[in-house]
Amino acid sequence: MGIVLRGQDVRNGQMVALKTVRSHRRSDEAGLRREISALRQLSHPGIVRLLADGVCGGAPWMACRRGAAQGDGAQRFLVCALCAGEWPVNRIRCPACGEEDPEKLPTFQSELHPATRLETCTSCKLYVKSIDLTVDARAIPEVDDLRSLSLDLWAAQEGYQRIEPGLAGV
Repeated sequence: MGIVLRGQDVRNGQMVALKTVRSHRRSDEAGLRREISALRQLSHPGIVRLLADGVCGGAPWMACRRGAAQGDGAQRFLVCALCAGEWPVNRIRCPACGEEDPEKLPTFQSELHPATRLETCTSCKLYVKSIDLTVDARAIPEVDDLRSLSLDLWAAQEGYQRIEPGLAGV
């Protein structure tokens, strides 16, 4: 699972291994977390020492909602524009400015794209496009981003700007 690259740490010149993983399956994430946990506990000359883990910290270009545990509704994940890593976030919070007042966080949808919505913030006038995989599990965020380009055009007319541009550059 993933691609392992050989590199050199620019801070100290040590040789390092960099593992990248692009997966949207929870089972893969759980397996990777177990691997990270095991690597933290190991110290052997034949095994690369774990220096860090996580996503790169880039701004989100997309949000996804997936079913959570029974009765918990959907869980919201942001998708990094740089590395495509995902991380869970509070459902009622602007990922750009941190606004948490529900009155200032309206969402907009179109009947043409029932699984896609814009999660906007009136405080900073930024938004993230969100794909709800609980509505349509067949949705592919990258494809649905392009299919719903009309929502981005509408948002621009309303004075909103996307946190990070989507695949079409909008």
